Amino acid sequence: MRVPAAFLVLVTTAGGSDGVPFLTRGQAPLDVGGRNVSAADCVDCHEETVAQWQTSRHAQSFSNALFQVALQKESLDRCVNCHAPLVEQRDSALSSEGVSCAACHVRNGEAHGNNPVLDENLCAQCHEFAFLEEHPLNRGQLSQGTVREWLESGSTRTCVDCHMPEGSHAFPGAHDVEMLQRALTVDVERLGDICVISLAATRVGHRVPTGDLFRRVDVELHGELHSELLTSLGRTLETTPHGPLVLADERLVPGEPWVLVAACQPGDDLVVRYHYATVRDALAANVVPVVVHRVTVR
Repeated sequence: MRVPAAFLVLVTTAGGSDGVPFLTRGQAPLDVGGRNVSAADCVDCHEETVAQWQTSRHAQSFSNALFQVALQKESLDRCVNCHAPLVEQRDSALSSEGVSCAACHVRNGEAHGNNPVLDENLCAQCHEFAFLEEHPLNRGQLSQGTVREWLESGSTRTCVDCHMPEGSHAFPGAHDVEMLQRALTVDVERLGDICVISLAATRVGHRVPTGDLFRRVDVELHGELHSELLTSLGRTLETTPHGPLVLADERLVPGEPWVLVAACQPGDDLVVRYHYATVRDALAANVVPVVVHRVTVR
């Protein structure tokens, strides 16, 4: 499905009815008026919602170890403007609140219960952006393109349908193992000493993995006397003087199963493992990959 040109314009200007942008695609910090900027200002009336948000990756978007490792390597305003978007969070303890209530619900110092543009255009303000340096051979590929991927999938389910079920502010995503298990399905059929393995992105409207460039899904086979990495699904990059070059994109596309064949024996374990970062960054942040599925060959 072709991405409408109007969408590419709209996601750069999404804003409230007063014309104030909800977010700025990382181009500038967000000025919401200097009042009601902390989640502590909301908890007395919205205790349950704040408790949900406190468990979310939005709440941890600035403080989480992986972001801090990346920030130490390359401190870019564009990154901070999404991970701690408020002007008041600059060089402040408020940065630890990450994407807090005010980023979506406060304008001109006043809190608003309902966000009038709670749709993919709002999500794209932080989850859709180009490379800082655009390599000509990338042909328009984005550094993060979750919303474009969703448009291309033709899914009728929206970001809110999946990531705010029943209005929850926990925003489940890739760090929610149950959601990962629903988003990835694996099927193993043994034919003698050969296994046919099918991996598919299901109940999801974007590629898996999506988001950060260095996420990947590994498929491993473990036996009593052997362990083998069968494939690693993600993006392959090369650093060049003209910016990062995407050499390959082997992520799972909704509706397009990935099938591979491997020698196997009954009792072998097929493991699907989700990695959130490069090995070096994961070690520095003490973040371990998660096992999404483990299937014993019969």
